[in-house]
Parts: sequence; C-alpha cells; structure tokens
Amino acid sequence: MRVNEEKLKTLTRQVDSYNNGSLIIKSGFKPIDVKNGIDWDYRHSNNQNTYQTYLHSLNFIKVFTELAGYNKDKYLMKKTRNIIMDWNKKNRLNNENYAWAEHPAASRIINIIYFQEHAPFYKLKKNIFDSIIMDHCKFLSDEKNYKMNNHGLMMDNALLKAADYIEDIELSKVYKDKALYRVRLSMYRDFSRRGIHLENSPEYHRMVVIIYKKIMSTLKTTGTKLDSHFKNLYKMAEDFKAYVIKPNMEYPMLGDTGQIKEKNIVKRFSNIVDYDAGLAILQRKSKGNLIDSTYLTFKCGYQSKTHKHLDDLSLTYYLNGHDLFIDPGKYSYDIKDPIREYLISPEAHTTISIKGKNYKLSNPFIDTNSLRITKYYSTTNYRIITGINKLYENVVINRTLIITNEPVVIVIDRVVANNTEIINQNFNINPQAKIIKSSDEQYEIKINKSSYILETLKINNRKITSKIKDGFVSYKFADYSKNKRVVFEQINKSSTFVTHIAEKNIKIKNISFENKVLSFTCNDKSYNIDL
Repeated sequence: MRVNEEKLKTLTRQVDSYNNGSLIIKSGFKPIDVKNGIDWDYRHSNNQNTYQTYLHSLNFIKVFTELAGYNKDKYLMKKTRNIIMDWNKKNRLNNENYAWAEHPAASRIINIIYFQEHAPFYKLKKNIFDSIIMDHCKFLSDEKNYKMNNHGLMMDNALLKAADYIEDIELSKVYKDKALYRVRLSMYRDFSRRGIHLENSPEYHRMVVIIYKKIMSTLKTTGTKLDSHFKNLYKMAEDFKAYVIKPNMEYPMLGDTGQIKEKNIVKRFSNIVDYDAGLAILQRKSKGNLIDSTYLTFKCGYQSKTHKHLDDLSLTYYLNGHDLFIDPGKYSYDIKDPIREYLISPEAHTTISIKGKNYKLSNPFIDTNSLRITKYYSTTNYRIITGINKLYENVVINRTLIITNEPVVIVIDRVVANNTEIINQNFNINPQAKIIKSSDEQYEIKINKSSYILETLKINNRKITSKIKDGFVSYKFADYSKNKRVVFEQINKSSTFVTHIAEKNIKIKNISFENKVLSFTCNDKSYNIDL
C-alpha cells in the first residue's frame, strides 16, 4: 500500500490518539474519550447529532485499515476487526441512537467493505460480513429510510457497492436497479438546468459531484450506460466548480459551506446567473496576478431548504487577493445552538433586513414569485443584477447591485412597508479588517495593504444612523471567531439606501439617484444608469 509522508503522519496521529484513549471521528472534531471502550450512545454537549453521525459512520475504520496495511500491523488489524464486531453486536438492532440514520449507514458499509477488501488477515468471517451486507442493503433500499437530498445519493452509492457482495444474482440486481433509478432521478431533481446543485452550498455541490464521480466509476466497471442528458448535466456540474471557486482557489462560504481550498481546478471567469438556483457570480479576471481578480456573488431564491440560510439579497465580495464582504459559514447543524442560529440569520449576511423580524421559507414553489432574481444584464463597462424579497410580512424589498470595471460596487435597496419599520443595511466584513468610522454615512475599511471606502448616500435628507456591530464567522466545523459588521439604519415606511464600496484611490463624485436613474463619476468617467 503506497502512502505519502503527509498522509502517513495523519494516519499515525489518529491511530496513536486512539491507542491513548481518544478517538478522532472526523478531522477538526474534538476527540471522544474511549479509555473504557467506545460508547456508541455518546452524546456531545453541543453537537449531539453530528457527533453521533460521524461516530456511526466508522470513517476511522478506513484510517486504521490503511495504517495497519502499510505497517503490516496484525495487532491493529485485529483491533479494527473487533471494533466492527463490537459495533455490529451493540447496534445491529439498535434504533435508539444514530446507527441507522441514512448518512452513517451509507458511510459505514463502504468503510466495512474497505476493511474486508484490504485486510490481509483478521478479516470478518464470511457469515458475519454477509449478514452486515444484507442488513445494510435492506436499510439502504427501503423507501421509508430514503432522503430526497445528498444523503439519498450517499445511500445509492453505498447500495450499488454493497449489492456487489450479494451472492444471489437476482437480489443483487434488484438492489442495483433501484439504486440506479434513484441516482438518475436525483440528478434531474437536485441540479438546476445549468448544473448547479440546489442545496444552497458550494461545499455540498463539490461533495455531491465527488459521489457522482464514484458512482459513474462503479457503473463503468459493470458496463452500465447512462443517457447523454445525464452525462451532460454531470459535466456541467463538474465544470461549475471552476466558476464558483474564488480567485484564491477557495470556495465561497455560501449556505452551509466551510473554508475549503481546491488545488486541481483551472479557474474560469465567465459570469454565471442561475435563476433556478437563485445564484449569480459576477467576476472579472485581473490583467496582473490571477489572485487579484474581482469576484462577487449574489443570492436570492431557492429550490430546496436543505443547507439554506436566510441569506436572500445578500452578496459576498472578493478582490485584491482577499475577501471584503463574507458569508459566515455553518459551525454546526444544531438548530438550537445560539451560534448556529445567528449564522443562518440575515444579520450574519451582507443583506438588507427588517430589525426584529425574520422571514419564513415555506415552499420553493409557493415562494418563487416572492423571492427571486428578477433581472440581469451587462455592458462593456458594468454589470447589473436585481432581486426581490416579499417574504417579510407587509414589506417588499428590492435590491440592485452594480459592479463596474474599476471596480466600484453600488448597492441600491428600496424598501416599501405598510408600517414604520427599522430597516438595516448590513455589511458583514472580513475578520482581518480594521474598520474606521468617519461619519454615520462613511467608513474606511483596511485589509492588508488595501484601503476601501464604504459610503451611503442620504436620499431626500432622510436620517441615517450607523454602527459597527459584533458578529461571528465559522471557517471550520464546530469552531467560530468574532468579526465586525457595519450596519446602516433608517426608520421609515419607505426607505432607499444607495451605498457604494471602492478602493480609496478610486474617486467617486456627484453620485445621485433620481427617477430610477443612477448617476456618478468615477475617476472622471461619467455613468448614467437607467434602473
């Protein structure tokens, strides 16, 4: 077994940790105390469901198997087999923990198969292995257990693999046919026509594409053919990674996405606007260093509530090699956790919101006309994207973003309410930034060697107040840090914000917004944009 030095260190660290009484169930997670053996009913104080999921996935089985094979360590191989047998004895009929949830069941059987295929000694006895295979195939194929999301796809991938070990050819074919039917269905259900996964997260788009790649590899070995439309949609999904990744080769932390860097992608800079997914990516390649290119996302609308935040009408903005406006990441999946509750709220995103109120997502088919991208067009000098949110009670919000080639970003928010509301225009800022308040209308933001001016325009001399407020951002699971956000505030029935952000050396003058026409000069170049 060939293992590079870096991976060998990781495998050794995890096995040594277990031998010292601490089990690492997933990289980045706090280890579990196993000095008295593995407690399969272990409940973490903050992330019970997540820890249970990864404990019962048995991902550490693959780690132990790889190191045992590399070192030809019979003792470790025997210990690994005994862990599997202990899990099977205590959880085969256990419905009180997460053993038989869709994610852990799908991951676990793949890890057990990996052990059985790669263990040179101390394999599971054939009758035990066959019994485990049958238990998992029954669970994975049962529609009562199936989830119409990425977990369902994980189940299908596992079912295709596990069915290969069933000696009854007819039964094996029944399981494989069912998995293949659901795989085809999920491709058309879970991706937009442009190949964007509809679960609101670049991280999950990436993960699902990896699962499809594994499935297609499995099908290729069996000679199973897929229709051309399926393969074309898969190719678009694979290609999308090159558009959604930022110029620094990190994925934007939209929805439930952590900080993930990708090395083996050639970055593409075409603009993407997907009305089905409710996502736009507006970008411009730098003539100098690629990493200094500009990259802006706009989110409005949804087709699935899975991994969805209340991030509609929000933007993220990257330029000069760093993030300026950020999304907050995921932290956990525990809806009762106060950090998680904040991170999915409008306040954690660069958007426009009503203070003290949240909007509710009911059903994408019901909400589609009330929450969507409404317009996009581009010229040689600028690009414009517009969205609408009607889901706040008795409030209609329209947001228009303009990004010029200089670049200057202008955010125009128009809010109409039946009653007087406190309206917040929120900018969620990179935690590395230093923010200096010049006035209620203007802030200077410094990041590394770059300096930016964030300024809002008084419309009809209406009062605008502003504050620097605390926030949180989570770059990796179960971990968070503090950041700052700038909040402009108006109290009215009808309010308009016109706010621009640009590097300090870009001179913006004579900005006005009258009769739906935005006018300004930028470095002595005049703009008159009809909205």
